[in-house]
Amino acid sequence: MDDSTPDVPQDIETPAKHPRRGRGKALAEQVRRLKEDKAGMERRADELAARIAELEDERLRLLAEMENMRKRSQRRLEDERWGLLAEISRPVLEVADNLERAAHMGEATGAQEATVSGIRMVHSQLLEVLLRWGVAPIDAVGRDFDFNFHEAIAHAPSQGARDNEILTEVSRGYLLNGRLLRPSKVVVAKGAEQDQAEASP
Repeated sequence: MDDSTPDVPQDIETPAKHPRRGRGKALAEQVRRLKEDKAGMERRADELAARIAELEDERLRLLAEMENMRKRSQRRLEDERWGLLAEISRPVLEVADNLERAAHMGEATGAQEATVSGIRMVHSQLLEVLLRWGVAPIDAVGRDFDFNFHEAIAHAPSQGARDNEILTEVSRGYLLNGRLLRPSKVVVAKGAEQDQAEASP
C-alpha cells in the first residue's frame, strides 16, 4: 500500500487565509475608544468652562467688594476731614461775624476811617483763609428761600418782591466743600395772598 500523499492538481487553488475580519474588529475598537475619549474630553471641557465661569464670577464679585470698600473708606475719610474742618471753622466764623459787626458799628458811630478800614482788612483776610479751607458764603438776598441753605427768622410784607424772596440777611450762612456748614438767617417776603389770609378774621 502506497502511503504517499496524492498529488494536488496544479490548477486547484487552496483557500487563502484573509486577516480582514480581524483588522476590522481592531479598527472598530479603536473608533469606539476614540469616541469615548472624545466624549470624555468634551465633558471635561464643559466642566472646565463651568469652573472658569465660576472663577470669573468670583473675581468680579471680589473686585466689586474691593471697590465698595475703597469708596466707603474714602467717604469715611472725607466725612472725618469735613468734621474736623467744621469744628475748626465754626469758631472762626464767629470771629468773622464779630469783626463785621464791629466794622458796621464803627461806621454807624463815626469811628475813625483807619480803624474801620483795619477791621475790614482783617475780616477779609480771615474770609480768604476760610475760603482756602473750602468755606464759602451762601448767596441769600434776592434769591428764593431754600430750607436746605436758609433759616427764616421772620416774614415781611412783599412790597413788590416775589413770594418767598429773601429780603434781608441777618446772619450770613456758609458751605464747607459744598455741604452746609451754617444756614443763612434771613427775613423772607410773604405774598399778598398770605397777607390777606392773616388779615381776615
